[in-house]
Amino acid sequence: MNDLLKKAMRIALLLLAACLLVWALVPSVRTVAAGLSIGAVASGINALLLQRRVDLIGKTVAERGAQRMSLGFLSRLATVLLAVMIALKFPQHLDIASTIIGCFLVPFILLLVGILSRPHKP
Repeated sequence: MNDLLKKAMRIALLLLAACLLVWALVPSVRTVAAGLSIGAVASGINALLLQRRVDLIGKTVAERGAQRMSLGFLSRLATVLLAVMIALKFPQHLDIASTIIGCFLVPFILLLVGILSRPHKP
């Protein structure tokens, strides 16, 4: 796994743990914390699926083979749709807006980690 993705996944797991802790300790924001948790899990799965797809494309290009068709985008879209559908099915337990925000958690963290870890020129 790429170093940037490892750092981003660690930060996302820490935020997921914080959301679960907030869910357990603060009953007034329980639905928001649960929605962020479900969205963060979907976002992490999507990041791992995308990493796998990029590795396969890199290997195919290196071997100069024909590129395989796959359902990469559709599987990532289905993961987000599943998280949103679960939030819609159980609105008393999950907040839909926080679920959607959580679905963009890992790409946003990955962007920040990439920007902050680039070498600075004096």
